[in-house]
This record gives sequence, C-alpha cells and structure tokens, in this order.
Amino acid sequence: MRALDSRDPAELQALVTELEPPVIAARALLFHRKPWLRVGPERSKEDDVQSVLTYLFNRDARVLRKFGESPDFVHKEGALRRFVMGVTMLCLQKLCRKRALAWELLEEDMTSTDPSDTTGSSIEVLDRLMDAKRAVGALSPSDQELFALIYDQQLSQDELCERLGISAQTYQQRKSRLLRRLAQFLRPQGGTA
Repeated sequence: MRALDSRDPAELQALVTELEPPVIAARALLFHRKPWLRVGPERSKEDDVQSVLTYLFNRDARVLRKFGESPDFVHKEGALRRFVMGVTMLCLQKLCRKRALAWELLEEDMTSTDPSDTTGSSIEVLDRLMDAKRAVGALSPSDQELFALIYDQQLSQDELCERLGISAQTYQQRKSRLLRRLAQFLRPQGGTA
C-alpha cells in the first residue's frame, strides 16, 4: 500500500474505477464455476470488491504502480484486466476457504439423510454443528479423508472419484455412510428429542 500512498487521490480513484469491473466480472465467473464457494453467510458484492482491492493494493502494489504510466499496460490485450481477474479469483477462493468447513453444506447433507429427525431451534442446530469437529475426529481414517475431500477441499464428485480411484456409485455409497455415521455422533445424547 505504501507504494501507492504517494499517488494523487484522483489517480487512485481512477485506478479503483479501472479495477472494479474486472473484479466484479471475476467474482461472478468464480461463483458460477464454483457455486459451493457461496456457502455461508451472505457475501455482499461490495465487501468482496473491497477485500480484493485491499488485497491488490497490499500484495500487488508493484504491478499497480505501472497503472497509467504505460497505456499499453492498461489496454493492450486487456493485460491489467486479466491480471486483476486472476488475482480476484485467487483472493476470493482464499477468503471462502478460510472457513475451515462448509458447515451449511454439511448441515444440508445431514438433514437430507434423516428426514424423520426434526431439528429444534436454530441454537440446537448450531450446537450440533459446533460438535461436528469432535464427530469428524471420531470417524475412521478413511471416513476422515472422505470428509476432508468433500467438505474441506470441496472437490467435485468427478475429481474425488478420480483421486480415490472409485466409481460414482461407490462415492455415493461412501458419502451416505459417512453422513449416517456423522448423524450418529451429532444426534443429541440421551435418546430422541
């Protein structure tokens, strides 16, 4: 950021104006390609744009310093635009993955495995999700690996099948078994509710 501090505020505003459209476009493209990254609290476009701009200004100021010095850098074959889109995708993926697990996706999977299990208040659901880490730790090593690939690394079914060398049917069976085991660990102690 210090590298940009000496710039005129009008110049910085011009830079932000130039950067915003590719950031917004890359955000839309990323969430279209990887919809699971949307999991979690509602992410506002403005917050994401601000996060990416901060990331760019802090980490890539050396590149941004060239902005305006050479018209070719900005407009020639969209060099700056492509660069910003790539950084945006990287930054937003990192932000989305900082949440260690996609708890809401896990909750959705868990509720779809046992339709007879009626969850109580949202506090009870939150308590169950807070215990998920303990439950994952109680799983077998192969189930822990599967859990990590599905919910931590968020691999697609095809990627996961290729990595583990299993068929799609085997994947579905193992995932169902994993979710049943997790449901047992997460079920409130002392019987049914």
